[in-house]
Amino acid sequence: MPDLCLNRLDPLRESHCGLLNEDGTYKLTNEAGMPVFCKQETMRKCPYRKGEIKTLEFCPYCKKRHYPGSGAQKLCKEKYNVNQAFIELRKEFSQPPKYYAEGTRKPIYSDWTDEWVRTHLWPNIRQRVLRRDRYTCQDCGVEFGKSSRKIYDPLLKHGKGGYRKESLEVHHIIPRSLGGSDHPGNLKTLCPACHKKYGELHQTRRRMICSEDEDFIDPWG
Repeated sequence: MPDLCLNRLDPLRESHCGLLNEDGTYKLTNEAGMPVFCKQETMRKCPYRKGEIKTLEFCPYCKKRHYPGSGAQKLCKEKYNVNQAFIELRKEFSQPPKYYAEGTRKPIYSDWTDEWVRTHLWPNIRQRVLRRDRYTCQDCGVEFGKSSRKIYDPLLKHGKGGYRKESLEVHHIIPRSLGGSDHPGNLKTLCPACHKKYGELHQTRRRMICSEDEDFIDPWG
């Protein structure tokens, strides 16, 4: 978080000073009688500043400097946690597959990590899982060679046929709704057909549990 002053009209950005006298008039004004515009350099020297001046801290993860508590600092820490998770799996599994067959609820992020951090890091985790599994479906063994491919579909263009794009999916072995995490040990690569089977099975189990237990609180609802 950058330097702030609670006397500013916008404490976190360069803006006009809102400090008032006892009679309600602005304390610091320009020649026109308007409140002065408080720049970063002005704020640091101002004797009326109300707020903490944040200083950059060394980051042990990226070797750069961040403001304490800033988004960049949080992101660096969680990137490190993700890297460590992949390293530990490589050490634990010398041969493929390099994930837990039954999945895991082992956390990959620190406690109380903001959702935006997960959203930001997920594309990187997904791509690393695809590379780890060599762009191959872990159930049926079909090889894509990359994250997506073109396949011929005879039903396209009103039965005339055509090509469409098909992408590999990264599947949570234990669904997030049941406590599964984004840990790479809980992730595996599936083709769309195999991934669809898991989705259908998931929905079937959901309907069975809901029908058998009237007091069941549906975590997917």
